[in-house]
This record gives sequence, C-alpha cells and structure tokens, in this order.
Amino acid sequence: MYLYFFILFYFILSGPILSEDLHSNKGCIGNQKLKSIINCVLNHSPEFKIAQDNLEASLGRRKIAAYAFPSNPNLSTSNAIRRGTSNESAFFNNSIPQAINGEIMLSQEIYIGGQREIKLELAQADIKTKIKNVQAIERSTIAQAVHSVLLYQAAWEEFKLTQELNLLSREISKIADLRFKNGIGSEMDFEIALSESIKMNSLEEQARRNWQDAKTDLVVMMGVPYQEELNVYEEKKILKIPKQELQEYIDSAEKRRPDLEVLELEINFTKSKIRLLQRERIPNLTISGYVQNDGFNERVIGGKVSIPLQIWRDNSGEIQEAKANSKISEERREIGGHTVRFEATKAWNGVESWKRAWQNFPPNILERTNENLLILKNAIATGKISVKDALISQKSLVDLKSNYFQTKANYAIACNEYLRAGGIDLNEFFLSESSHE
Repeated sequence: MYLYFFILFYFILSGPILSEDLHSNKGCIGNQKLKSIINCVLNHSPEFKIAQDNLEASLGRRKIAAYAFPSNPNLSTSNAIRRGTSNESAFFNNSIPQAINGEIMLSQEIYIGGQREIKLELAQADIKTKIKNVQAIERSTIAQAVHSVLLYQAAWEEFKLTQELNLLSREISKIADLRFKNGIGSEMDFEIALSESIKMNSLEEQARRNWQDAKTDLVVMMGVPYQEELNVYEEKKILKIPKQELQEYIDSAEKRRPDLEVLELEINFTKSKIRLLQRERIPNLTISGYVQNDGFNERVIGGKVSIPLQIWRDNSGEIQEAKANSKISEERREIGGHTVRFEATKAWNGVESWKRAWQNFPPNILERTNENLLILKNAIATGKISVKDALISQKSLVDLKSNYFQTKANYAIACNEYLRAGGIDLNEFFLSESSHE
C-alpha cells in the first residue's frame, strides 16, 4: 500500500509540467512559451508514454506477486460404482449388490522456502527501475525539446538577419547600377554589387531552409501539423546554471543521473532473480484434502501432499543465465558510468568555452553593427566609398552579426546540455522565470 502512495507522490512532485493536460495537443500552435512547448512534447512523446505504460505493467506484476498462493485451488470430484462380485461377466447383472462411491478433493499449491517474499522483492525492484526510467526519459525529452527550441530560435534569427542583409545588398546593387548609368560609377562596381546581391539571395534561401528544417523537427516532437503557425513567445535567454568545479560537477552527475540509477537498479533486479531461481530449486508443495463415501457404509476423510520431482531438469540452466545477465548488468553500469563522466566533462568544458566567447561581445554590439551598416549604405549612395570597399566592410559586419547570434545560441545550448549531463532537475530551470537572465 505504501508503494502506491510513493508512486503517486512521485508523479505529483515530478513538476508542474505533468500536472497540466498531457492528453491533448490543443493549444500547441501559435505563440508558445517554452513551458508550453515542453508540455506539448511530453504529451506527444511515444517514448515517454511507453515508459509510463511499462511502469503500469510493473505495478500489475507487483499485484501478481502479492498473491498469498502461487495458483488458485483445484476442486475435483469423482464417482464410481462398486459391485459385490469380481465376476466381470456379471457386472451388468442388476441382481448383484452394488453401491456408488463418491469423492470430493480440494488441492492447493503453497509457497515454500520464502519464494513469495523473493517474488515481492523482485517486483519492488522492477517498479523502482521503471520509476527511474520514467524520470530519465522525462528529463531526456525535456532536454531534447529545449534543444530544438533553441535551434529553432537561432535558425529564425539567422533567417531574419539574411533577409535584412539581402535587402541591403539589393539596395546597394541598385545604387551601383544608378551610379554606373549616370556615369559616376564603374561597370565593375555594378557587377560586384550584383554578384553580392545574388550571393545574399542564395544565403537567404539557405537560411530559410534551415529554419524550416528546425521547425519541422520541433512540430514533429510536439505532434502538430507543419502548416500551423508556431512562434516562440519568449526570446532566447541564457540559463543561470549552478557553478561547480569540474570534479565536483562530475561526481554530482554520477549521483543525480536517473539513467545511471536505472542501470544500478537493474543489477539489483538480476540479483533478486538469481535468489528466486535458487529458492525454486525446491518446488512448491501441493496439499490436498478429500472426503470419500461409498455405498458399503464407508466414510473416509483424508489428505495428501504432492511435490514435483526434478529429475529430468532443474533450474541450473536458468540460474546460469541469470548470473550471466547479472554480470552483463554490472558491465552496462560501468559503461554508463563512462558515458556520464564523458558527457559531464564535455558539457562542463563546453559551457566554459562558449561563456568566454559570449562574454567577448560588447553589450551594445548589435546596435553598433546596425548603425555601421546604415552608415555604409549612405556612404555608397553619396560616393564617399567605392562599392568594392563597401562590400568588404559589409562582409566583416555581416560575419560579426551572424557570429553574435550563433554564439548566443551555442552558449544557450551548452547551458541546456550542462543541466542534462549533470542530472539536474530540468523542471526547476525551465518552469521558473527566475532561472533565466
């Protein structure tokens, strides 16, 4: 009974994400906040639903293991005719005394050797494993959703940037054309400006494809049609992640990662299975009680005990298999530990690197870049700078602006990976407004 309350308590504490409507994708289109997108992704995720269904199946196995007896009782009856002679030829002779015998027997198989307790222990271990698996898949799904949102926002910003730059390149091309026709500019400048305009148009289309691909990935995760409008309401923000030294962060990750806990619980599950198979070497008894009656004034009440004989086969093969599976589980746990340490180290280094790159940009870099692009455009129109020199300067400013958005996106993605790899509860960060800068 306490186990059911624990499971219910777990789902209540798993975060406000799960408390909202997880059975409908209504409201998953149009302007969306990050919280709503995560909700929609969890609602639609087949992997998350399968993990919940597996937990439900484990609860059913726990109910099966809780039965007091391994099987239902068996009730049997029999009747026989007894005659007072042994002459077979006279069996159908009605003149010979005869009587009807009857028997009622009730049989029940019972556990011995503590098998029921081991089966309950096995079921409990399975439930704990499934609970941690639900938590692991939930966190992984949230991390994937946030990653897709960040890529979608970055692709959208890149697309808007190339649109603006393509428009600027067209205007420069028109100015160069006009100057050439009026005899104050060279044909070479016009050709260079036209070539740059064609190039920027191709870059805009490429950015459009990247944005469309990012949207496709996100809407598939959310379970909504691509044709529906989808806009992320919130601007991309850098997460305030807890600052830890590398080794401290790795140690914390090994303690907090639910996928690693799943592997540890699988080891306990296989060990419990070995103990059960060892107990089952002594098969369960079947106890029977019966009442007999025959027509010659005989009344019999008796009982019997039966036990299967393990002559032709025993559990040695099953035990050998279970022990091998236990060793495999231990090796998988070791592999999982390597994976966690690798991912944690990579995530920690990634955050440190992208943080330094992000902090290298001045706070007002976008405003200054936009102003410089406008100044450049006016300088071309007034003939203060050649088109060739202007395009060289424009490329430098364009690369700076593009690098700004890419660095911002990569730093945000690195922070998200830092949370996931560190086993930190993602609900605390993506459902709280105070967790963002």
